[in-house]
Amino acid sequence: LNKQKKNWKTKLGDLQLLIETKKIKSSDKIDIKYLQSSKIIKKKYEKIKILGQGEIKDKLNLEVHFLSSSAKEKLSKNGSTIKILESK
Repeated sequence: LNKQKKNWKTKLGDLQLLIETKKIKSSDKIDIKYLQSSKIIKKKYEKIKILGQGEIKDKLNLEVHFLSSSAKEKLSKNGSTIKILESK
């Protein structure tokens, strides 16, 4: 049996594109439930990992499980709110 949790990986540039195409709102809290209810990710995913590739223009309110150091740096520079969730 594969016990590994399903991680959804995305890049900052992809999040920006989702905002620009109005699939998600930068003003909303972006977490796993929000992305699932917005039909961005499938229900099988349990954790979110954000990578630093691309540019992020909008301030975000993120609740994620993993964040690369480059993503953290870019998000903290633009004043975003980040909460890292405990991995169970």
